[in-house]
Amino acid sequence: MRGIAKYVCLYFCLIYQAGVESLGGETMKLKQCALMLLMLLSLPAFAGQISGTIRSGNAALAGARVVIECGGASGSGTTDGSGRYNIFVSTTGSCSLTLPGHGGASTRVFSSSQPTRHDFVLSGTVLKKR
Repeated sequence: MRGIAKYVCLYFCLIYQAGVESLGGETMKLKQCALMLLMLLSLPAFAGQISGTIRSGNAALAGARVVIECGGASGSGTTDGSGRYNIFVSTTGSCSLTLPGHGGASTRVFSSSQPTRHDFVLSGTVLKKR
């Protein structure tokens, strides 16, 4: 989605520039447009939110550190008292969800531009989808 926004902004900047040039070439307006495009390009691109719950048997896994790695990017958080986690990641695709404090229990999750939910049960050092 961010890639499309860059092209839309660039398109409007070019149209705006053409209009400014026909009015006598107000360079300040063009500089403002270029600054707007630069700011858009520098915005962080959150691919989406990954959330869910982690249980250990029938109990919520509270206070567990959760690390999600997608390509070279990562995000982390801690489960709340109900075992819920909520982590933003900056890339899309297949990711690794790991519980470092629980023997490195790990599984694969998927990140997209839309929020995704993944619920798990921890059994020893194995995370199983619920």
